[in-house]
Amino acid sequence: MDTKRWFFWMVVLLAAMAIGTSAFAAKVEITRYATDGYVTMPDGRKFYVFGFTDDPKGDAKIPAPTIIINEGDDLYLTLVNKGMTRSENLEGHTVHPHGFLVPAMFDGVPEFSVSVPPLGGKFTYYIKAERPGTYIYHCHVRAPVHIEMGMYGMIIVRAKKGEHYAFNDESTYFDREYAYVLSEFDYRLHDAESKKETCCGKTFNVADIHPQYWIANAPFPETLKDPHLLKIKPGEKILVRMLNIGQESHAMHIHGMEFTIIGKDQNMLKSSIISNTLHIAPGETFDLIITLPNKEENPEYAKVLRYKQGLDEMFPWHDHMDYKATNNGVFPGGMFIPIKVIPPDSKEQLTIFNHP
Repeated sequence: MDTKRWFFWMVVLLAAMAIGTSAFAAKVEITRYATDGYVTMPDGRKFYVFGFTDDPKGDAKIPAPTIIINEGDDLYLTLVNKGMTRSENLEGHTVHPHGFLVPAMFDGVPEFSVSVPPLGGKFTYYIKAERPGTYIYHCHVRAPVHIEMGMYGMIIVRAKKGEHYAFNDESTYFDREYAYVLSEFDYRLHDAESKKETCCGKTFNVADIHPQYWIANAPFPETLKDPHLLKIKPGEKILVRMLNIGQESHAMHIHGMEFTIIGKDQNMLKSSIISNTLHIAPGETFDLIITLPNKEENPEYAKVLRYKQGLDEMFPWHDHMDYKATNNGVFPGGMFIPIKVIPPDSKEQLTIFNHP
């Protein structure tokens, strides 16, 4: 091949590669508003919270709305500091894109960045979605307080291979997806920040945090509701994205089935791990595949399976540090995710992507 022809085909190849990349990548602009609000626990206790929302006129949402982008996208995430409407708190807030490799300017740590919008101000963070996986976004101002108060959410980067793949590998195919954000609440800190109680005051020592409530998106029995209730049919592959943004570790044990750990902290594992208990530390993210075993193949099981009679089964997925499966000491509660087995012949229309 002569030099001119070689040069021509190299130009064509590079152009095709550029077109292919730009066709997938996109400029994504998303806005989150930092503000406050209240959440109510199942036992009736009302919490003052900080948080993010996608509604410029709304209250904080706990957890914050999930952000979903594609591998290769350019994310421009604008944080608007609405301020607190129910207290005298006028401090700034940030977004730390936990797990993304970004310059310090966009890392959201106030001690090392100017990315802290003051009251009424805004700042736009640039994030390149270089790797598929499960990420976290949270405030890094007075991090022990603002995270405990509720300023956190999940970011999902979808793989180039397609929206039904956790990573760019055939083995990570899934039929449907669920996402869970694990965290906890110590009502004493929330009361102190609201200035409604003076027992602890603003001098509450974060080293004394001792939660009474634990949540997986929400506390049980709120997790009996969509999108938190995990529904599975025999033979389905369910992807579960799980992150821990709290300050305690958890041992999430599943009943009636097992899961395969395929990813951790935005990296596909070279060797997957089959388990029934996930040990998840603060700041970690995991990607799991659950497949319900076909118990109909065992005649003894088939005799007693309730879905054979048109009914369905329920199994729990809970923190095996069992005091965390409570609401202020009352069991069951807290980190208690119900799993509903759907009969194979069910006509129920199941949601493919389930996110808070």
